[in-house]
Amino acid sequence: MHVNEFRDRQRSKWLRVAGTWYDTEPPAIPSLDDLAIFSRAIGDSPEPSRVLVLGSTPSLRAVAAERAASSGGVTLVMDLSSEMYEGSSAYAIHDLSGEKFIQSDWCAPSIASDQLSGIVGDKIIDNIAIGEWPRFFSEMRRILLADGKLVLHVGLTDELQTVSAPIVALASWAMKVREERKSVAEASAGLWEDLLSASWDRGPGGALSLSYWEPELTALRERSLGSVERQIVTRLFADFGSTFWDVWSDCRLPIILTTALDYFDLTSLHFAGDYLQASQQPIMVFRPKR
Repeated sequence: MHVNEFRDRQRSKWLRVAGTWYDTEPPAIPSLDDLAIFSRAIGDSPEPSRVLVLGSTPSLRAVAAERAASSGGVTLVMDLSSEMYEGSSAYAIHDLSGEKFIQSDWCAPSIASDQLSGIVGDKIIDNIAIGEWPRFFSEMRRILLADGKLVLHVGLTDELQTVSAPIVALASWAMKVREERKSVAEASAGLWEDLLSASWDRGPGGALSLSYWEPELTALRERSLGSVERQIVTRLFADFGSTFWDVWSDCRLPIILTTALDYFDLTSLHFAGDYLQASQQPIMVFRPKR
């Protein structure tokens, strides 16, 4: 897929889900553990804090705003569309008056060089075509201060993750709901993530998509199911149905590092502990190479 087509499809995807995405559960959105890791990572950034949030995730913007308030700094938010920013702001619990929104491509940020103490992003490179990763990391290095940090939450492709059929994954999540270990909302988000991650070997390569499961998902919706299974499937289609034909980049750690380490040093990896997929979704802390 050409990078321009990939970018256009990402913009279309997020415009569609701007008003609903943040009603979902981790791992679709950051967990409390994820947010605590982000907070610690930028907690010692140069003062006054000038942190850029890539994307419009309200809870991550709140973390940056807290850091800005404690250091007399400012929070910048960059997204491809003002509609995404405005739609997600309805879910914000922090004071928005200290934010500055910048409508810009993450791979061509309209920010001068050597300006930022920190850059944070949740599942950002998943939404950037692999062919544009060098440009992205180069630009992030350009706009960071020499002692700044790039902190990225990444949903890694797990080549060991296999799902023989959606009905099998659904049964596993339904059991967790019956045992009261997970809610229906958490189960639907977990099922979505499992199927997306496991789609790596079903498509043409380089991308993940639930569309690769389309026949099985259609059959799943039409078949007779138990009460809990039906609730999970109903919630899956309600929360994520509009994204079934969208694509995400196939994020494999060696490929990420091969690109990123041309521009950054990886200083640490952190993992949340409050959702099942966290072991495959590190928060990576980088410092610029100079």
